[in-house]
Amino acid sequence: MWENETKKTWIRNIVIFIVLVIVAGALLVTMLQVKKQIDAEDEQLESQSSNQRQELSEVRQENLDVIQQGYDADMQTAQEYLPGIICWGDSLTAGSSGNVSFPAILQKYINIYLCDVYDFRSTVTNPQDYDSRVDWEDYTLTVPVVNMGAGMEDSATVLGRSGVRPYIVSKAFTIPATCEAVSLSISSMDKKQVNPLTAGNGGLNPVTIAGVQGTLSLVSQSGGQYSYEFARLEAGSEVEVEAGTQITAASTDEYRDYIHVIWLGTYGEYTTASKLVEDTKTLLARQNVNTDRYLVLGPCTLRGSWTNADSNTLDTLDSAMLQAFGSHYINVRKYLMVDGATDAKLTLSREDKQLIQQGKVPSVFRSNASGADLNGAAYRLIGKLVYERMDRLGFFEEVRQELGLDKSTQELLKEDPDYFTKLINAT
Repeated sequence: MWENETKKTWIRNIVIFIVLVIVAGALLVTMLQVKKQIDAEDEQLESQSSNQRQELSEVRQENLDVIQQGYDADMQTAQEYLPGIICWGDSLTAGSSGNVSFPAILQKYINIYLCDVYDFRSTVTNPQDYDSRVDWEDYTLTVPVVNMGAGMEDSATVLGRSGVRPYIVSKAFTIPATCEAVSLSISSMDKKQVNPLTAGNGGLNPVTIAGVQGTLSLVSQSGGQYSYEFARLEAGSEVEVEAGTQITAASTDEYRDYIHVIWLGTYGEYTTASKLVEDTKTLLARQNVNTDRYLVLGPCTLRGSWTNADSNTLDTLDSAMLQAFGSHYINVRKYLMVDGATDAKLTLSREDKQLIQQGKVPSVFRSNASGADLNGAAYRLIGKLVYERMDRLGFFEEVRQELGLDKSTQELLKEDPDYFTKLINAT
């Protein structure tokens, strides 16, 4: 009897265990199925979320691309109509008084009345949506003004380093295989003396002679005679250079699409007014874009000295230049004599008034009593004069309209007539 009860109990326990195992197995299968379903749903949700994030990212990127395209279109307009301004000339262009030059002043006018007015962010719909992802300071307008002035250069010298009338080797010489400097003689294409590097490089170096690139150096200057050396930049094979070989300046093919401002004539070389006009036109011929946009400035004196400021000769030059270039010509001498002192708020001395009666630039605008250089006050006025003439001739019109620069120079000056004067005078 006891054994039977034990056996029954054992069998019952086994049955219960089996049932429990079956139930547990069923529960486990159910749980696995539920987990699988949940995982599938989670994967589906994650995929949907990822797709949404991807779509949102693509939309944002498309929007950024649209912004970039808008900016690129603005820059294309600027490049087409106003890629930059290049100023060719002698020491009057280079500047000498307190490191002030009219190109530097012109650059300030360009920056304030054009570049700084440009606000690309204001042209974007809902720009605040992009503030966290876009550095708006990267979307700026730049219009460079390049100073290609070099002191004491006549027109033939300026034309030579510009590349439109290259210098030539006047006597045969040999370029050694090493980078050792070697003497050479140079001249203009019509075999007249030239005098580069007396006071600045002005875009000349590095030069190329017979396919060899190197540096041209002024060795000595005495009694109006100049001695030069050439040193190649890299060693190579020895080269025999024939007389008449052209010397190609570094600036020959640079800035040809820039608006040109030409100021020749102070240091002579030309013999007649028509020759100065011809030289100026030759230099302007290197400009290959917007060829109707240029300015020509007239000389204030002759042959590098105020004592040579013969008013009759200068009047003849001014008349010929005005006839040739019309509204693109600025009579700098006349401006400094007639309006300069008033605009600069300077008082003329009795001596100054006598100089003006003689057709000469008053001393308040000269850096010294003998040489041909002007002072900072004159350069500030000329920089302003050049900008205003460009503005009047419509050089900036397309850029203003297409880039949303709706405020003209006159309007900006009305808002704060003394602002720019203070800024310039602080330079």
